[in-house]
Amino acid sequence: MITWLAWLSLPLACSSTRTVLSRRGPPLNAALVGTGQAVLAYSLLFFIGIILSLAKFL
Repeated sequence: MITWLAWLSLPLACSSTRTVLSRRGPPLNAALVGTGQAVLAYSLLFFIGIILSLAKFL
């Protein structure tokens, strides 16, 4: 369950990756914001997955 939830953040990461690979200069600032959002989404989804996995044992 843990890893499956974290995979839901993949579209955010793909969007930022496309921007980084295809642009130069100021548009990269937007990619940096997108990267931060992808990391936040991944972290929250991973945390939720851990909590749900631990809830099974209670």
